[in-house]
Amino acid sequence: MVEASLVNFAELVVLTIGVIIAVLEIRNISSMRRVELNNRLLEYTWSKDWTKIGISVLNSPFSTYAEWFEKYGPQVNPEVATDFYSMMNRMDGLGIQVKNGLVDIDLFFTYVHPSLVIFYWEHVKPVIMNWRERWKYPVHENFEHLYNEAKKRMPDVTPSRSPLREYTN
Repeated sequence: MVEASLVNFAELVVLTIGVIIAVLEIRNISSMRRVELNNRLLEYTWSKDWTKIGISVLNSPFSTYAEWFEKYGPQVNPEVATDFYSMMNRMDGLGIQVKNGLVDIDLFFTYVHPSLVIFYWEHVKPVIMNWRERWKYPVHENFEHLYNEAKKRMPDVTPSRSPLREYTN
């Protein structure tokens, strides 16, 4: 009877150790994935491609959707239109990651200055708002989430008062 109790106790100890190891391994994998995701974010937001797209978008002035479509729409200027779509989609994708806790918001704003998000959003807002109205769907809502978070950090920044203004004139 004592031997059976010792065997049961030993099995319980082995099982407990196995569960602890499994939990630690899962936490380690989760941590490694987060590090990998953050490394990709860093490469993504500081890349030459990202910079070129941002410059292209910010150097494309317009004030209404009609003006944007006339000057930079896909049929008129496919290269610049592609830059607009790419930037808006990237910011929306980053917003999804932030909103779902995959990327810490403070870490995100270490990589991407809040004024840049504000400047991008306010620049492309006429296009996004037109699409929302026409399609009755909240397109780029995650990009807008980043914008709202950026405005909390820098409420006085507007496109005319952005530290990035000097790069777009």
